[in-house]
Amino acid sequence: MRAPRVDLTIQLNPQIEAEIDEERLHHLAVETLRLEGVAQSFELGLFITDDGGIRELNRRYRGVDEPSDVLAFGGEVEGFVSPVLHLGDIVISYPRAASQALERGHSVAQEIDLLFLHGILHLLGYEDETPEKRVRMWARQEEVLGALR
Repeated sequence: MRAPRVDLTIQLNPQIEAEIDEERLHHLAVETLRLEGVAQSFELGLFITDDGGIRELNRRYRGVDEPSDVLAFGGEVEGFVSPVLHLGDIVISYPRAASQALERGHSVAQEIDLLFLHGILHLLGYEDETPEKRVRMWARQEEVLGALR
């Protein structure tokens, strides 16, 4: 299957810009969609913020007044001129990713990859609200990461 085209827009604080490998994240998005059997071209947004920024989004859109590591907001709006669909937007808390990376014994880049992949899978319909769905989603995360290593 041919790889889909992904137009990835990344917004982040200039202080962490040197730590984010945009090319690697773009490759992760393309390969995740390809492994999921998606051939459609998509636009995808990634916003890397701090705990305060993600807490506000979590409160406003989910009614949860606390920070999270990752949020995914589905798009699914077809462009007016372009046939490219907006898959959605993913928001990651950089401080939370750094803390989790330390706890899990891997790099911040690896944690950002995992959170970004987790967000993409949410946008593709995977859920982790029940134990059964969580097992399925986390197993798929591991399969995709394993295929990309």
